[in-house]
Amino acid sequence: MATDLSWKDAIVRVLEQTSEAMHYTQIAEEIDSKGLKRTLGATPANTIAAQISISRKNEGQNSPFDRVGRGLYRLKEAVRQPASTPVAQEEDVQGDLIRGYGLYWERQDVDWTRSRILGAATPNSDPVDMSAQIGVYLLYDGREAVYAGRASEESMGRRLKAHTRDRLKTRWNRFSWFGLYDVAEKGELRVKDTSESCTSDVIKALEAVLIEALEPRQNRQQGEGLRNREYMQVKDPELAKKDLLQQLQSLISQN
Repeated sequence: MATDLSWKDAIVRVLEQTSEAMHYTQIAEEIDSKGLKRTLGATPANTIAAQISISRKNEGQNSPFDRVGRGLYRLKEAVRQPASTPVAQEEDVQGDLIRGYGLYWERQDVDWTRSRILGAATPNSDPVDMSAQIGVYLLYDGREAVYAGRASEESMGRRLKAHTRDRLKTRWNRFSWFGLYDVAEKGELRVKDTSESCTSDVIKALEAVLIEALEPRQNRQQGEGLRNREYMQVKDPELAKKDLLQQLQSLISQN
């Protein structure tokens, strides 16, 4: 049974057991596996990042946490102090383009009649419905990527559901997704107004990269974001000269 420590005490408990720096996502996994919290919420990793950020900001040198890299922390001293009020995010999770993703999810595990796509940050954290996400996705037949698509004008849930009924309906059984929306502490997606940004262009570019890099056999067109921008590799002239000399030497030796 979980002991239900405060978030800050749980973080300290995990970091006490190692001299190495840990990423806040690893700390979340350890808190979950050790049963240090009775409830984890929907975004335990973000909560941990927020707790550490607040401690470092409000307590200064008295904070027990030492930041050693992007998202990496270790314990300065094993001192427990009252937990701070959590906030949604910490500095290290602000600038990432991809705010969430899922790899090789099973099509059969989604109730497509309800159009809910559920995922959890850790085994015991609250599930989050990702159907309103926007971003890019891949469809697989087994482990082979057969189609790359984007969800911008339509949400991820709508796009994936459409593929259960269109020409691809019998050609995929798994999917991966990469989303631009973050998850709030209470478990809902932070849906932003994309009209104020170039989000659509970003998603087109991401889709194009997937299409060109993977060449899924069910994609019929080149990625939109890469049209007329391809460069052809040119062999270094010095290497070409060396190859020519080798060919000439080979011909001379044969004669």
